[in-house]
This record gives sequence, C-alpha cells and structure tokens, in this order.
Amino acid sequence: MAIKKRSSKKKKATEPMPSLIFQNVKTEVSTQEKQEKIAERPIFKPQQIPAIRGAKIWLWTGVGIFSLTIILLWGWAMKIRLDTFSWQKTPENKIVESAKTDWDKYFTETKTLEENKNKIKGALSQIVINLNNASTTISTPTTTVATTTP
Repeated sequence: MAIKKRSSKKKKATEPMPSLIFQNVKTEVSTQEKQEKIAERPIFKPQQIPAIRGAKIWLWTGVGIFSLTIILLWGWAMKIRLDTFSWQKTPENKIVESAKTDWDKYFTETKTLEENKNKIKGALSQIVINLNNASTTISTPTTTVATTTP
C-alpha cells in the first residue's frame, strides 16, 4: 500500500475566491448609495386604527381570563389533592404520636420526681430546724468526777 504524502504547497492569495463562499459575502456599499436607498424608502408611521386597538384590548382580555382560569383550576386541584391526603395514615404520624406520648411521660415523671424532691427538702429542713431548737433547749450536763484514793 502506498502512503499518500501531503503536499505542503500553499494556495496563493491571489487566486479567486470560490463562488459559493463569495455569494454570502456582502460588499460595502458607498455612503451615497445608502443615502439614496434611505431617501427612496417611505417613512411609515403606524396609525392607530380604532378597530385594531379594540382587537388588542379583546386579545389581552382573553389572555388574562384564560390565565386566571388556569391559575384558579390549578389552585382548586391542589386544594382537592391536599384535602384527600390524610396524615393519620402515614408512618410519620405514628412517629409524631409516639414522640408526644414519650414527651408527656417524661415530663410527668420529672414532675413527680421534682415534687418528691421538694417534699424531701422540706422534711430535711424541718428536721434541721428541730435539731437546732433541741440543742439550744438541752442544758449542758454536769459531770462529776469521782476520785478514789488507794
């Protein structure tokens, strides 16, 4: 098999441009020709025709009503969808209910513990007060020392 060698010859820039490429190239028009074309073109000012203005109002009124209808029906469908949904049937509701019962159970236990703690504190403070009163009323005992002589 013969290997084809690439020719490194470059095309000269003076060769004419291919016709397909040249068709899409715009040539620069002189400023005088531009001014003539602008002068030839009539100036068009749109006129406000009452029938067209009324038609535009009806068009936008129809678009507004149609859009409002779509939004209202979408809202109604969402309401129906949310009304049929029941939290009672979901597993999340079971978790929430168990958390509520655990929470209530914890606080009732804590409340009873606090009440018992306060009762014990009251009883201890009463005992301390009674002991202080008892120690002040008790007179100091007299001690006698017996001496024995041998």
